[in-house]
Amino acid sequence: MTTTTTASIYDMMGSELTTGLQPSAICDEAILTAQRIADERGEDVHLVDDDGEWIVHPARPNGTRAGADRHA
Repeated sequence: MTTTTTASIYDMMGSELTTGLQPSAICDEAILTAQRIADERGEDVHLVDDDGEWIVHPARPNGTRAGADRHA
């Protein structure tokens, strides 16, 4: 598990999309931002947060969203 004081979001090729976000121990900024970016791009993104690494999926066409998967 990765320990971090801020959260970062990457595309699935490893390019940094944003960094310096408040981690989940403080608020929901990181997961909400990851969901928004995934929705805007229409593809999964990789969230590195204080509670681990996650693959965040875009919302489905009906507005529902699959839960994030822990990144191994």
